Amino acid sequence: MAVFKQLNRQNQLLLLCSTLYWLANPFVSLFLNIYLWRVANSLLMVACFNLFLFLGVPFGFILNGWLLRKLSNKTALRLGLILQGVFPLILILLGESAFRYLPLLGFINGINVSFYWGNYNLFIYDLTTDKTRGYYTGINTLLSTAAATLASPLAGLVIGVLGQGWLQLEVSQAYYLSFILTTFIFVLAAMVVGQINTHEEALDFSLSGLLAKKSPGWNRIRLLNLTTGFYGGVFSFSLGILAFYFFGQETGVGWFNGLIGIISALAAYLAGRLATPSRRILTALVAAIPFFIGSLIFSLSWSLVTFYVFAILTGIGTTALLTVKIPLDMKEMDQGHLSETQRYKYLVDLEIFLNSGRALGILLLILLANVFSFELAYRLTILVIGFIPFIVLKLVKNLNG
Repeated sequence: MAVFKQLNRQNQLLLLCSTLYWLANPFVSLFLNIYLWRVANSLLMVACFNLFLFLGVPFGFILNGWLLRKLSNKTALRLGLILQGVFPLILILLGESAFRYLPLLGFINGINVSFYWGNYNLFIYDLTTDKTRGYYTGINTLLSTAAATLASPLAGLVIGVLGQGWLQLEVSQAYYLSFILTTFIFVLAAMVVGQINTHEEALDFSLSGLLAKKSPGWNRIRLLNLTTGFYGGVFSFSLGILAFYFFGQETGVGWFNGLIGIISALAAYLAGRLATPSRRILTALVAAIPFFIGSLIFSLSWSLVTFYVFAILTGIGTTALLTVKIPLDMKEMDQGHLSETQRYKYLVDLEIFLNSGRALGILLLILLANVFSFELAYRLTILVIGFIPFIVLKLVKNLNG
């Protein structure tokens, strides 16, 4: 709280928006994927939904760029929050017929997600500097992880109590009520964004020169996003699916995710303190080692105990790597040649490579799931993913000089 009070009002409001977003996020990411798994009981179906989601994100970033030529960053961010709040309700209302349109629905949700992240990242770039981004990212990750830590057990309890407890609702009805709560939180976050004061200068966005090299190290930044996306796409839904596989019900998944969230929150705080510009390489090394060890243990020994080890160690690793990656992205943006009104092109460029990596990771899982069993497909995918942070470490070393 002492650090939070030292920030200016704009950064405080942005952090509050992010915290509310992550308070609602477990309902629309973790438990939305579990809902799809419950109904379809198919890894391929859930993976397909997420594959098209990540394919939709770059398209949504481009669409958002065109909107920013007419709308303010603040208005577009509020639109993204509202769209994400409404989407799960639409999925529930469609019922089983939603599975006929699952790729399309995933693509649409990717657009919704991009409206939030495109404008939120633009806010971070505008309101922070290279000296403050590492610590800001650490605080932001700490608060967002803490919010998700609180929300995950709450979401599991809501679904478990309503669906299996005193109301004895059908599972779909319990999910429906939980998603209504989510919509309320997203609307509250949109109201917070309305209090942020920003300049209303329209962006000069077009597809011309979008993928051109923008700074000396820009191709390395692209590769950094491609590699982090490779494991990020698989992890985005797999931890929830694997937790449900081992626990068999939402309440257990919620408590498990809450535990991992506590550990990740501590990792975020420590990484934020450690990841100064001069110690980014050290932070990436500290992240890569537990990530690799956790992935190796779980890929070689499939059990609930090793799943805990895997989730804890990779949670520490991914949190620390995120704290390093975001400041490096924006440092290279600072060194680029685009004007202030064209700065959004940097974010679109990054998202194309980040989500290409996510799609490649999911495609690997889909390919293996078509050949091998559920268990073996995951074990092989996680074994490959375990080596990715060492590639990230090499890129961080090159980018940080």
